[in-house]
Amino acid sequence: MSIHTGTSHLTPPGAGEGQASEIEYTVRRSSRARRVRVNVRAHTDVEVVLPAHAPERAAAAAVRELAPW
Repeated sequence: MSIHTGTSHLTPPGAGEGQASEIEYTVRRSSRARRVRVNVRAHTDVEVVLPAHAPERAAAAAVRELAPW
């Protein structure tokens, strides 16, 4: 199992240029995972669980897609 951190640079809808925000997240690889999962723990952290063979960019894509939540 491998764990590392990443940051996704996001521009919220309707935001002007230069107003991008960042979401920090931890990536954990799992040999048992079958799909990408994003765990958001209130007021603490965001963890992305990737299947062992998923590309690294899948973590950033999942965080970007779920950012409005």
